[in-house]
Amino acid sequence: MRVSVWFALLCVSGSWAAFSQSVRPNTSDFPFPGALSGETRKLEFHVSLPAGGGSLQTQTNAALKELLRKSRHAAILKLRVFAVGSDDLMAVRQIVGQTFKSRKKPLPVLSLVGVASFPEPGQRVEIESIAMGRKQVNSNGVEFLAGFASPSGDQTISGLARVARESGVTMLDVLRVSCFYESSTQVAAAKAAVAVTFPAAESSFILSYAADGKPVIECEAVARLSATIPEGVRYFNLPGSKPSPYFSRAALVSLPKLIFTDTEMAIGDSAAEIRDSYDRTKEAVEPLGGRLPDVVMGHNYWLTPAARDRHREVRPDYFGQTVPAATGVFFAGLASPKATAAIELVVAVTDTVTLTIDNPIVDGTRVYKPHLVSVVDSLTKNGVVLQSNRATLDTFVTQRNGSPVLRLLSDSSPEGTEPALHTEALLDLKTLAMLHYEERDGSGTTLTADVYGAHLTGRTQSGHGADSLPFDFTLDTPSYFSPFVGLAINATTLRNGEVVKIPTFDFSAHKTEWHRYRVSGRETMRIQGRKVSAWIIEEDSEGPHKAHKIWLIKDPPYFPLELIYLPDGSIRRLERALVREHP
Repeated sequence: MRVSVWFALLCVSGSWAAFSQSVRPNTSDFPFPGALSGETRKLEFHVSLPAGGGSLQTQTNAALKELLRKSRHAAILKLRVFAVGSDDLMAVRQIVGQTFKSRKKPLPVLSLVGVASFPEPGQRVEIESIAMGRKQVNSNGVEFLAGFASPSGDQTISGLARVARESGVTMLDVLRVSCFYESSTQVAAAKAAVAVTFPAAESSFILSYAADGKPVIECEAVARLSATIPEGVRYFNLPGSKPSPYFSRAALVSLPKLIFTDTEMAIGDSAAEIRDSYDRTKEAVEPLGGRLPDVVMGHNYWLTPAARDRHREVRPDYFGQTVPAATGVFFAGLASPKATAAIELVVAVTDTVTLTIDNPIVDGTRVYKPHLVSVVDSLTKNGVVLQSNRATLDTFVTQRNGSPVLRLLSDSSPEGTEPALHTEALLDLKTLAMLHYEERDGSGTTLTADVYGAHLTGRTQSGHGADSLPFDFTLDTPSYFSPFVGLAINATTLRNGEVVKIPTFDFSAHKTEWHRYRVSGRETMRIQGRKVSAWIIEEDSEGPHKAHKIWLIKDPPYFPLELIYLPDGSIRRLERALVREHP
């Protein structure tokens, strides 16, 4: 059975209880969670002061005591532990578990990273913490600044400061700076620069790896935002510079919740072994409402160049088109002596609305009016127009069995290259659920369907003289006909950053398919001589398109622009213009 792609394109489509956790089975005495979520506006970021002597246990106990004191009544969500060698890392793990158990506190997410050394003589451990307090301390959200690397400490901090300034963060709002250096000669200048440039920031300095060649020092930071980000998350790169395909310079987050993961190690350099670490991370965040394409900050700990390269190859399969802020540094080791790399992520939790047909937030009666629009459908590649067609879409509000319905009539223009195609659909005006559908072209191909909730019946004919074949199937749940997804979403009250999860169907597969659309922001458009603010939604599910964006407004033509980026590099562009409103 064939359903017109043409018609589809026309219609478009402070206590433990205060945060959530994802725990995976663990064979040790202490089942540390794989991920925890907390409220963005209540997050605190601290560093323990370096200890210059004593045993590993003495230094670890002192560091934990200090972090617990700094956090006061806050719940610690995550600890990032730096120590020399896997034995020390595992020993610190036991000490952390015993400390939290003895204090009757829930276990935090634990990150374990092996380093070459520390700047202080006798120092064996450094610990950073993320905690969630009772009060808002970041009223507009937080910013994660990616690692900035250069050969000298003062140059690195200068670069980090430029990213902060140009992204809208003041120097006093930088809360924590973490520096990873490869030569002890870089430390003094970095410490001095941090003290002057970011006077309110706590800081840590780690000899991550002793480089034989040209050493660099890479520093990352966390800051509080001075203004809310309307779209919820914004990825930032320096104006005038070419963005890296591997990381953004910063991620600004105003969404209410963030997920922090532990270090997931890869045991080997192959793509399959690297994928295992991403799969485990994915399993950890999903129960908390997170998805890897919503990653805002990534920490990459590499032990081999091959593992780094495989990570870069694999990441897009999990992150999609998202390029988060990130730090990528070579380290001396990890908790397992066999590990070649590890990742840990910060993932934003988006507002998700499940838009089932019975959801009362969908109400087409408040939006849709009778009107006629013209549609120009063009296909371009490398700036060259490969194809262009025109059609009309006529919309009426009428009655069926005493209830208001939306009647849609679409006809391709006679001068177009497409076959003469006529389609007609009846939708419930309030819910926008499809009730009846017809399609025919000049070759005798027809399709007629009636929809009763999740039950569909109808007939198809493949051409003149062909048999008329019946169909009768039931979906998993009442679902939207896929061409009318945009109509349903536009009939709700949209919010920046919101993700809409919506059940759909078509006639090629007799089942419900769930799709996700993200409200990615607003844009002012000029429509027939007037300025109009349009919502932009982007398809957020895997599919045949490289990307799909739709602009939505509350008046005719309702969908002024739609762009579909295809895998071969071509772009399908649909522009809709109002011809007239009907009485």
